[in-house]
Amino acid sequence: GTLYTFDSQGKLLEIKNRQGQVLKLEYGPDGRLTTVKEPVSGKYFSFHYNAAGLLEKVADSAGRAVTFGYDAEHNLVTLTDAAGYTFTYTYDREGRVLAAFDAEGRQI
Repeated sequence: GTLYTFDSQGKLLEIKNRQGQVLKLEYGPDGRLTTVKEPVSGKYFSFHYNAAGLLEKVADSAGRAVTFGYDAEHNLVTLTDAAGYTFTYTYDREGRVLAAFDAEGRQI
């Protein structure tokens, strides 16, 4: 099966599958996930957060990134994918999604 390794605080540090492939997870001083990497290939994903602690960007080792934008209530209002397409979201006063729009402004 799959082997999961945790630190003394219960944070997941490593995942090793039956074929011996390994993923290593790293965390910042604030406890947030910062990197998931595959040591053998050198491929990785890095996670970046804004001042409020919300996920702002996920980037990979190939230079691709997905970015996230939020409103004052911390609702996700924009998502820009690695190809540069931006999706937008609107919310009601209770924080429920009212509408979502694709990169061309079409409601989805």
